[in-house]
Amino acid sequence: MKTIREIFYSQKKHADKWDPYFDVYETWLSRFKGTGPRILEIGVQHGGSANMWLEYFGPGTTVLGIDIEDRCLQHATDDIKIVIGDQGNPKFWVDFLKTHANERFDVVIDDGGHCMNQMITTFMALSLMVADGGIYMIEDTHTAYWSDSRLFRSHYGHHGLNNPNNILEFTKDAVDVINREHIEPHVGMIQQIDPKITDLYKNVKGLHYYNSMIVFEMGPQTPFTRCLNSGTKM
Repeated sequence: MKTIREIFYSQKKHADKWDPYFDVYETWLSRFKGTGPRILEIGVQHGGSANMWLEYFGPGTTVLGIDIEDRCLQHATDDIKIVIGDQGNPKFWVDFLKTHANERFDVVIDDGGHCMNQMITTFMALSLMVADGGIYMIEDTHTAYWSDSRLFRSHYGHHGLNNPNNILEFTKDAVDVINREHIEPHVGMIQQIDPKITDLYKNVKGLHYYNSMIVFEMGPQTPFTRCLNSGTKM
C-alpha cells in the first residue's frame, strides 16, 4: 500500500506540504484507512490535498473543503464538497454551524490562512464538531513566531515568541484542562482555570506539538483511576 508521501507526489493536481508532516499524518491518521472517514479541511487551494485524502483513506471517504477563494468550487466532486467562506470571520462559522449542526468529522485539518486569529477562531468553532476518537490538526504553526510583513491579512500584534495571542500559547491552556482534576481546589491558593477555557478544551484527551504542527486527540478522557495488580510487594 502507498504511503501518504507517495500518494502526495503522484497527485495530478497541485498540493503544497512540508515534508515532516507526512510522518505525522501516518502516526495519527493511519487508523482511519479503510474506514471511510469524514474529513474537513480548511484550505483547498489547487485541490491536490483533497484528492490525496480520498486515495489515502479509501472508498467511502468524503471531504468537506473550506476556502475563501471562489475558484476552489471547481474542485467539487461527488466525494468532495466545497464551502466558500472566511475562516477568520466568526459570522461565517455561526452560519456554517447552523447548516452542519448535526455533522461530526473524524479528521479536521486547518491548512488555511495561517494567521493567528484564523487558527484560533476556527478551533473555537470546530473543536466540538470532531467525533470522539477523531483528530484535529493545525498546520503551519511556525507563523506564530513571525512578526513582520511576511504575513498578510493578519493582526501583527498576535505573533511573536511568547505572545499570548499566538496559536502556540493559546493552545497551551489545554494542558491544564486535561490535567484539571489534579489542580488544588483551595480558593486563593492557586489560580483556577477560566470556565470558558475548560469548555473549549473539555473534549481534548491529548495534545501533541510537532515542528510547525499541533495535533489534538479528541474525545472524553479515560478516568484517572489507580490500578493495582496482585503481585507481591518487595
